[in-house]
Amino acid sequence: MENDRRDAAITHLVDRAYDDAGEAYTLAAYVEWAGAGGHPSDVFDPEGRGYVADGLQYLLTGALCTRLAGHDDRGENRAHEARLVATDQRDHVREHPVERAAFAEFVGDALVIGDAGDAEGAYDRAAAAYEAAAPDDPVEWATQPPLAAATDLLQHCSRNTSREVAWDDLHGADPNGEKYLAHRARYKKRVFPAVVASVLDAGVLHPPRGTTEHRSDDWRCPDCETNEVNWTGGEVVCLDCSARMESL
Repeated sequence: MENDRRDAAITHLVDRAYDDAGEAYTLAAYVEWAGAGGHPSDVFDPEGRGYVADGLQYLLTGALCTRLAGHDDRGENRAHEARLVATDQRDHVREHPVERAAFAEFVGDALVIGDAGDAEGAYDRAAAAYEAAAPDDPVEWATQPPLAAATDLLQHCSRNTSREVAWDDLHGADPNGEKYLAHRARYKKRVFPAVVASVLDAGVLHPPRGTTEHRSDDWRCPDCETNEVNWTGGEVVCLDCSARMESL
């Protein structure tokens, strides 16, 4: 199953129709939580590998889009909803301590996007939870659904901004270090508020990075004339400026 609402949201991002994108991303979150999206598990399933985090990623992206559209109050409401879901997952649904730490990280993300204060404390608690979990395979955990969704949220928001974030920026250089996962939360504490502020100041959220092709012979951007291609959510857009590409 695919999440058509998420694809619709990406189309709205390409069109810079942020009110519509906010609604589509919000619906995409609800689809995921009902178990009707890309994964069969629902929001109450502790055995569902944490794919509920995809819904949090979508809802928080939708909250940011809604703020971009000029509706701060509605965007803050959606971020608050995401915070409540993340808190419920952390405290009542997830069973593994690393997953609980990941949802604690999402609490910080929700506070940043909702401009609700105390994000620093939330990230500190997430970092402490990662350290207490002390998994033997932190790199493997970093690729699992809850953490991957939290990574995707940050990387999407930072795309094509002066604060674009790479994987190694978020996790640090030492994959064998005991603080490898805790580094995520501490890095977000420093960086994510500035990323969100940059998006709001620019008035632009680019579509997420999907499958890419460099120096394509088949596509050209009509706006910036590059041939760097990004396939995402059913759209073929310029990797650099996110305009729709022209087929040659």
